[in-house]
Amino acid sequence: MHSVTRQLIDPAAPEPRYTGQHIVYGFTDKTPVEVPADTYQMIRGEKGFFGITGAPAGGLWWFARVSGPELTSAQAAAVTTAQWRDQLIAVFEADRTPAAAVVAATTEPIVGTGNYDVPTVPTWHNGRMTIAGDAAHAASPAAAQGASMAIEDAVVLAKCLRDIADPATAFDTYERHRREPGAGGAAGAGQRGDEPAAYPGAPRPAVQQRELAPRPPHRLGFPHLTMH
Repeated sequence: MHSVTRQLIDPAAPEPRYTGQHIVYGFTDKTPVEVPADTYQMIRGEKGFFGITGAPAGGLWWFARVSGPELTSAQAAAVTTAQWRDQLIAVFEADRTPAAAVVAATTEPIVGTGNYDVPTVPTWHNGRMTIAGDAAHAASPAAAQGASMAIEDAVVLAKCLRDIADPATAFDTYERHRREPGAGGAAGAGQRGDEPAAYPGAPRPAVQQRELAPRPPHRLGFPHLTMH
């Protein structure tokens, strides 16, 4: 997100922007709700967004996305587990979802940080340097979209460097294949669908659940490069 390489490639590259939200993470070995390890439950509440996934060894990993003022790194580190827990319970307790109960059951450390995004990055490479992942197309965190896109970037970049001798041409090819998917993924992750309802009681599904499945290999393929 705060890439030094992006600034070295292009000193005029856009700076990260604060989105007005905190992202808070926790883990509990208690299970107020059963969530299998191969699923994600995404919960849209009146005042915030909540996600839960089951841990393979038991317990629940969770995250919350809620509105809040921008915090420095020191300010975010100074917020205690109890303070995050109390704040999130207050946000989610009026919803008829398991979010507040999951937070209340959490005794492990709860940590939070500010949520940032990066507008479109005009220049991806210069000479023998290029960018990938969040440095090129920062997505809103917590749902692993950024990690997924970074892995795809790495595979495509490696294939281009393997199959194209000239680094500048390899970087051009990599950018051509990854700029549009990355921008689409970042835009989708950053859509404000996790915002509170437009008015109290607005109709919307309380819980959405889907199984996590790997993307098909052909998504990474293109005609003149081969995958080994």
